[in-house]
Amino acid sequence: RRAAMALSKLSGDEQRIILGQLCNPLEPRLVVYFSSASSELRALLTPALLQQLRADHDAAIALCLKMGMRSCKRLREAKMLDWLNRGLSAADLATLGKLGSVLPVLETLVLYEISADLDGVQRLAAGLGT
Repeated sequence: RRAAMALSKLSGDEQRIILGQLCNPLEPRLVVYFSSASSELRALLTPALLQQLRADHDAAIALCLKMGMRSCKRLREAKMLDWLNRGLSAADLATLGKLGSVLPVLETLVLYEISADLDGVQRLAAGLGT
């Protein structure tokens, strides 16, 4: 109860920052769990935001499966990724770039992809840079 009371005292901007940090494509349940316990977060979690999170999660699952990982947990907990010629598309590289901020233990990324075009590499770099 105290946490909900403290959250209600935060500004709308602060609440949106918290919501943004909870929107993790590798663990989408977190934002759902927290928003079910907080009316403030629940109000900010719009259907459009949920739909985007679902699409991002589906893309993350597809990337994990393409890389031979059975779950997003393996990607989330990876310290090193060594992906050589896995047939990654520009969309796959963009997805990997988006996931950079939710890979807290990743120390090394070795990526060698003959099929990668300039657009895919730029999208990867743009995602990792944010």
